[in-house]
Amino acid sequence: SLQPFDLGPAEHEEIAKKMATIGLWCVQISPASRPTISKVLEMFERNIDQLEIPPKQFIYSPIQDDSDELQKESRVSMDTSRTS
Repeated sequence: SLQPFDLGPAEHEEIAKKMATIGLWCVQISPASRPTISKVLEMFERNIDQLEIPPKQFIYSPIQDDSDELQKESRVSMDTSRTS
């Protein structure tokens, strides 16, 4: 049987890539997107070329440009102070 020290650099690199890819699947934000443990075991048996790359996750909402809103609020407060 193979021991960890019997593997060459190429094999270590492939194992690391496989573990990283599978790990990214396991930390998907949506629980429905995460693989079951049996699916994870199947993924470990596959070649790295057979594994799909998980979709990119968006943890934060897209940045909004609030400068227009700030300008509107500023104008309203200036108008209010003039009428008082």
